[in-house]
Amino acid sequence: MFRTICACGQVKHIFKTSLSTISLMFVTVAAAETLRQPSICTTIEAGASALQFPFCRVTPMADKPGQHELTLSLSATTSPVNVGGYRLSETDNYNGGYLPPIVELKPGDRFKVRLLNTLGPSTTSAALHGTADHGDGNKSTNLHTHGLIVSPRNARPELPQNGDNIFVSLNRGDGLDYSIDIPTALPASLLDGKSGIIPHPSGPFWYHSHQHGISAAQVGGGMSGLLSVGPRDGNLVATNPDETGALRARADTSYLMLRDIQITSATDPIVADGNSPAVWVNNPDSKLCEPGTDGVIAPPVERREGYCQSPIDKSKIWLFTVNGQRFPTIKIPSGRNNLWRVANQSANATYVISLLATSGAPVPFDLVSVDGVVPGIPVASAAVPANSPEAIKVLNIRLLPAARAEIFIENDNGDVTERRLILRTEGLNTAAPGEMAGDRWPEIKLAEVILEGATVVAANTARLGLNVPVTRPAPPTAASATAAAVPMLPTGCARDINKAELEHRRISFAGFPGAWKITTELVHPKDKLQLQKPGDFVPDPNATIKRVRFEQYLKPDHTVDWDGVGDGTDPGVRPRHSCVSLRNGHGQLWELNNPTAELHNFHLHQTKFRLAREQDLRDYGIDPGGLSLIASVAIKALLVNAGDERDIWHDTLPVEPGVPIFIVINFDAEEQLGRYVFHCHILKHEDDGLMAPIEVIR
Repeated sequence: MFRTICACGQVKHIFKTSLSTISLMFVTVAAAETLRQPSICTTIEAGASALQFPFCRVTPMADKPGQHELTLSLSATTSPVNVGGYRLSETDNYNGGYLPPIVELKPGDRFKVRLLNTLGPSTTSAALHGTADHGDGNKSTNLHTHGLIVSPRNARPELPQNGDNIFVSLNRGDGLDYSIDIPTALPASLLDGKSGIIPHPSGPFWYHSHQHGISAAQVGGGMSGLLSVGPRDGNLVATNPDETGALRARADTSYLMLRDIQITSATDPIVADGNSPAVWVNNPDSKLCEPGTDGVIAPPVERREGYCQSPIDKSKIWLFTVNGQRFPTIKIPSGRNNLWRVANQSANATYVISLLATSGAPVPFDLVSVDGVVPGIPVASAAVPANSPEAIKVLNIRLLPAARAEIFIENDNGDVTERRLILRTEGLNTAAPGEMAGDRWPEIKLAEVILEGATVVAANTARLGLNVPVTRPAPPTAASATAAAVPMLPTGCARDINKAELEHRRISFAGFPGAWKITTELVHPKDKLQLQKPGDFVPDPNATIKRVRFEQYLKPDHTVDWDGVGDGTDPGVRPRHSCVSLRNGHGQLWELNNPTAELHNFHLHQTKFRLAREQDLRDYGIDPGGLSLIASVAIKALLVNAGDERDIWHDTLPVEPGVPIFIVINFDAEEQLGRYVFHCHILKHEDDGLMAPIEVIR
């Protein structure tokens, strides 16, 4: 029986239950020949209001005709799971399975989650930092809906205590009723629209544990799931409505959830039968498959069908699964196309996705969306021209942890020959050149793709086009900015950007594994009358938060001290935090710097951002000479065609060592008001301190 208790204004609707009364369903996800689709809890399909299955309830909303309330019941538990042909003795997961349900919602729907913590005591070697460290071996948890532009509604007295609240910390036996409204009306200016409103962007997002200190272990064990907004094929758009309808009629949609997990087992992956015993390694070694120092040679890549092994100890196995399966087959019938909704749900691993023909030649594919948003129209265009460009054609795309992409695979061109392709990740060394730090993500074959041949040649005229375009506003300039853009701030806030002084925000990562830190500065040019190089911008010492680990923000009860007054130099004084005002939030320029020895992955909650254009840099007093390379490097970091001029909106972005990246963020929506964080979404980095709080106010 659930009951409501109080938690001093931090959390509402907490419930407790007797752990002995919990009944968990153990879902078996064994390796199979054909790619399987996990259960889908949806408000999209016809009859959604009647759809019910364990852990999922969908009901119409009486006050919003046509909208639904979807309730997902999640028990965070420590239990055995089946994955990639193995039966693991235990992982931290949801509902006793490696893959929780996919959630599909429409803008205007309400997403409710009943999250209960039934995690077992910590028996593993995962690090325990910050809000996760209770000193008794018990593990706390919480939930984050990644990529959604929804209210964080937490820890603010004037706002209800619901929403995407990542500052909750639920102990064993505690639970929380989350309630998150998906907006139907966001300011179009969030995505650079000149005026009007837009619904929440359609595309793949996800939900996962965000418990600082052990987020990497919890996500790595299975505490994450896919979340989608809008119709599954909503981003498939051709050049006119008739062709769009024809294109969608020939397209099927598949969800591809990429997850890695390290195990130990006496059974080789090739012969694992679905119940082969294994033990979860929740503190993985990113160099597991590298040759040993004694010269032991790793097995050839040709054998890496969904896994690799330590060349020294074959019982140490690294599985790279698609929907929990090791090297499944994806069959695409002739005359049909397939829209892949791909999500990197690994805690730390990066995937460089590409397709190879049997000859070894790369096969291009269409990139439809990134991080839940379709790439915009060309920079120089104010409207979609008659010959509007098609979806971006790429040979590969880099998906760092948490990144998503929609990929379109064609097989309706009447080809009579069956084609077999390999979906693979190309491997990546995240260390800076000449450095030994970083990770060594291996090259792995993820799945076989079979494009079945046609018996009759069929014509195909429809082509992928653009989604609904937006018209961009003029960027901010010193002439249009006023001192009124800098508002009065609450205690603990470091002030916002002053556009009249051509300021921008500089975020710099620092430190090393186990002691990552962030410096946040507001910088202005030495001379406002002429353009300056980025190195000639001067930080305001009164608006600097210097080299701070996330733990420094925490009070003894492990909650964030929002009234801190320090600048980070005195470890005995809790620091201030970054603050942004909606009155000053549109078109903010942020500079991301990574002088460390390895790759990082920038993520900011409750919003999207794009790479800055040359004009954005000029409007903030920055000389773009030589900086055109910056946008090119950033785009190449994603491995999207560097020559394509369309804006790509992100909620995660790789930040290469030594390469500054400039991004533009629009804080324009009421849904963005509140307290949340920005951090590196390589979760072991976040757990080690590479995260900072931010507050958005009116």
